[in-house]
Amino acid sequence: MAKDRGAVQILGLDELRYSLRKIGDDLEDFKALNSEIAQKVASRARSKAPHKDDNLRPTIRGGGAKRKATVRAGNARVKYAWVIHWGRKMWPSKTADPPTSGRKPFAAPVEARPFIMETARAMDSEIQAMYAKVIDQKTKQLKGARL
Repeated sequence: MAKDRGAVQILGLDELRYSLRKIGDDLEDFKALNSEIAQKVASRARSKAPHKDDNLRPTIRGGGAKRKATVRAGNARVKYAWVIHWGRKMWPSKTADPPTSGRKPFAAPVEARPFIMETARAMDSEIQAMYAKVIDQKTKQLKGARL
């Protein structure tokens, strides 16, 4: 069963990027926009993150590239961020390679608390408006351009 990773698909964005690349635009506007979106989502997700030990919140961070905005949580000291967000039923996983210790998988349920996904979904209209603004600016640049 695939997990919902919360992807937002903007139809026609790849064609727009291709057209802009063809006329020489470096697409830095999308990189900046995706970074801004990721930072906003990360900032709001920090306030929704579980705060039992307060080690998780500082590890929530956002990053942007030309094609995507990514919000991540966890680091070397906070390896459990993924488990808190997505939940878990068994430890170690039934599908994972057997551990060298020979330990058998056992039930270790952790309820999913998808604080990052909930934040992104709540901000959906705001994110769409931000994309629409940049796409509108870019399409106005394209009018009259030879492709």
